[in-house]
Amino acid sequence: MTEIWIEIKYPSHGVTQKKLLISDDTYGKVQSTKREITILENEISSKMDASKKKLTKEEIDSRKKSIKDLKTEISTYDGIEFFTESSPIGEAYGTKTLCGHSTLKLPAVQGGDHEIIFRNL
Repeated sequence: MTEIWIEIKYPSHGVTQKKLLISDDTYGKVQSTKREITILENEISSKMDASKKKLTKEEIDSRKKSIKDLKTEISTYDGIEFFTESSPIGEAYGTKTLCGHSTLKLPAVQGGDHEIIFRNL
């Protein structure tokens, strides 16, 4: 799936948002990469690897470089709002009319159903 910037209007609330629609696969890869970064950062701060072996300066430097490379890989998604195709907003986007109208279906505790209007940017 291609990533698409979407404008989302909530007419009853007078709110408009711009978000990036990404695939579930992309989301999974970003989350996996973030977990990998956390593991490497924890190893650096404890100066030990997962097997409790003390890290050498070279190993620490190598992990720092890996962290930098991994952060570069996912930098596209830092600081932006996005949603996935299987999220409630993604499902509403998938059922929109030609005019972009759809219903965002949420549990009652999250406000229930909302009329929304999509526009590709």
